[in-house]
Amino acid sequence: MLVLYLMTVLVISTCNVTGQTCSYRLTPDSNIVGGVFAPVTGLEACKAYCTSLADCQGFDYDPITGTCWWLTTQSGLVTNRGIQHYDKTCQVYNPTNSADTSSIE
Repeated sequence: MLVLYLMTVLVISTCNVTGQTCSYRLTPDSNIVGGVFAPVTGLEACKAYCTSLADCQGFDYDPITGTCWWLTTQSGLVTNRGIQHYDKTCQVYNPTNSADTSSIE
C-alpha cells in the first residue's frame, strides 16, 4: 500500500511593492498543469520573478534543473514526484490603519 504524505512549508519574502510582504507555501512532489515557463534559473530567482508579476499566483519549481513555471491559478494541484509547488500570498500594510491587511490574488 502506497501512502503519500504532503508536507507544506511556509517561506516569507519581501515583495518589490512598498509595504507588501509575500509568503510562499511549499507543497513538495506536486504541480499545477499549465504553468508558463519563466526565463530565470534557481529557486530564489523564481520567487523574485513571481513576486514581480501581479498576476502570478505561485510557481512550480524543478530543483534538479533549476527551472520554474509561473501560474495564474492555485487550483488543480496534482502529484508530480520531484517537483516543488509554491502558492503565493501577499499582504499590503496600510499605514492609515495598521490593523488592516488585504490579500492580493
